[in-house]
This record gives sequence, C-alpha cells and structure tokens, in this order.
Amino acid sequence: MIDRDANTVGGDAERSGLADHRTRLRVALGRFPALLERGVAEVLREDASVSIVEAGLDAATLSRMAALRAIEVAVIHGSGIGASTSHELEFRAHRVGLVVLVDRPTRSQALRLLGAGASCVSLTASPAGLRETVHATAEGRSLFIG
Repeated sequence: MIDRDANTVGGDAERSGLADHRTRLRVALGRFPALLERGVAEVLREDASVSIVEAGLDAATLSRMAALRAIEVAVIHGSGIGASTSHELEFRAHRVGLVVLVDRPTRSQALRLLGAGASCVSLTASPAGLRETVHATAEGRSLFIG
C-alpha cells in the first residue's frame, strides 16, 4: 500500500495492521438513489485502501470538500451533472478526481466528461471496473468504463 502522506510504500500503520484513515484513498459520494448509493458504497468498501469519507452529499458540499482537499475523489451520479462542464472543471482545479456514474452513457457524454478530466463509468460496469476507475482517477487519469 502507498502511504499517500509520506509517498512511501508500507508504513508503520500498515505493518501494525492498523491502516490509518490518512493512508487510505479518501472518497466522497454524491447523491444517488438509495439502492444505488448502497451498492456503490459496498463496492468501494470491499477495497481496504479506500475510505468513504461521506455519502449522500450535494454538489455544494462536495465542492467545499474538494476545495479543502478533504477528499481525493468524488463519485457522483450522472443526473447530478448539468450540461456544462463547470463541476468537472471545479474539481480539476482543486486536483480532486471526479468519477461520474451514468446509466447507458452515450459516446458524446463520455467524450465530454473525459475531455473535462473526469472519468465516466456505466452503471452496468463491474465492481472491479469501478474500483479501478476510482484509483486511476485519484492518480490523475480519466477512464471510460462502458
């Protein structure tokens, strides 16, 4: 495991088996329909290197968390994003990754999100695909998982 605070592999917390909140990838979830939120949260909790900081957050709260660098990745539902790329650009400015979950994304939706620096994940993607995308997004890469 990479210690994101010290940029070293391993660390005392990991060796002792007490992985600390600061060494884990900090993720916040936007608002989703209840069952979808539960499923996304469960998928991400299966990854011991991910910490869900908050869930069910509105866009303004996610933006504040991004500005404060309280999170490294925000995961939002595609219905929570408007026609403009203002959300994507705001997260990018704070160097916080943005993963957008979209029901049957069109090519143009995916290209718009990728062009703005966000990742686009179809609701039909595998759990492993979502986890991979969250990690890649935290590293500054944008993926499309259809």
